Amino acid sequence: MVPLSPHTKQFGTLEFIGDYWPIIQKFFEATSGPLPLLRIVVAKLEIVGPETMRFPSFPLFSGAVNLKSFSLRSGGLPFLNRLAFPKLTTLELSVTPVDEGFPVSQPLDFLEASPALQTVRIRIETKMLLGDVPERVVLPNVGILSVIQDGLR
Repeated sequence: MVPLSPHTKQFGTLEFIGDYWPIIQKFFEATSGPLPLLRIVVAKLEIVGPETMRFPSFPLFSGAVNLKSFSLRSGGLPFLNRLAFPKLTTLELSVTPVDEGFPVSQPLDFLEASPALQTVRIRIETKMLLGDVPERVVLPNVGILSVIQDGLR
């Protein structure tokens, strides 16, 4: 990752695929500055084991202020609480089985913190933990909303 760090300001698309959470952590350690051209991020990750659950305390992709599309397929608890995309217009989130369940408040908080969203597709294939679910979530610009939950195994 270190040899790439001087060029990250030129990235328009990033795609992380596989069981590479340690590499993604190194990417964030090496790229602390702005990512002004980054518009699309695709991440298909297996997030398992205690060593992969150590997320940085700072927001991930914090320099991606112009990000428009974020697609995350997560084989474990995703890290939505570490993301902030003020100009995000498209979110595709798919979460597959998680033994402890998936806290539904996490994507709801993310949605509310992303006011420019127009297209939202969420698929959760595990049990959902309701916890502190807000009574109402306002999504002022969403024209396409698809939420599928299939986790009553």
